[in-house]
Amino acid sequence: MGVIWEKKLKQITKELQDSKRMLNQERTKREEEAREHQELEIRAWETERRLRQYQERERRIRDMFKYEYWKRISPLYSMELTDLRKSVRPDTLFYSQEEKSWGVAVCYCYQCREVLEAQYFSSELEALRYMAIKQILGISPEFDTCMECYQNHMKACA
Repeated sequence: MGVIWEKKLKQITKELQDSKRMLNQERTKREEEAREHQELEIRAWETERRLRQYQERERRIRDMFKYEYWKRISPLYSMELTDLRKSVRPDTLFYSQEEKSWGVAVCYCYQCREVLEAQYFSSELEALRYMAIKQILGISPEFDTCMECYQNHMKACA
């Protein structure tokens, strides 16, 4: 009877060791998963923090640009018509009889200097303000070739 109990005891001991080993494997596996999950959460938190910092920095820069923009442009709205005429280039402003409005040249032909595209305004004051804003922002008229100059050039080349 002692042999049967010894076998039974060995079997139970072996099962207990296997159970402990499997439990330890499972525990280490879960600990690894938890550690990986925690590292991922920390990485996500750091990324979110950096993103918020970048967004805040971008917002501050945008606000600064808005402030600088309005600091430069706001005096234009209180300037008199004569002061605006003095401050802008007169070559881009014209009065269109057919449109019965003031135009600001947006695009010229670089050969004949004809206005190809223009922005029209109901008053000279609006047109002058528009021109002044474009000058402050450093936006100059574009240059292109009109159809007539292009055809003349093609005839000359042929």
